[in-house]
Amino acid sequence: MLADFFRAEGWYWGAGFSREDSMHFEVSRDLVEKWIAEGLL
Repeated sequence: MLADFFRAEGWYWGAGFSREDSMHFEVSRDLVEKWIAEGLL
C-alpha cells in the first residue's frame, strides 16, 4: 500500500530491484534535482 504512494511521489521501492530488498526505498535523481532547484537541499 505504501509503495504506490512512494512511487507516485518519485521514489523507487527495493522490491522491484533485481535483488529484492523490500525494506529499501530510494529517491529518484529527478526528485533530488527538483529539491535542489527549489532550495530544499
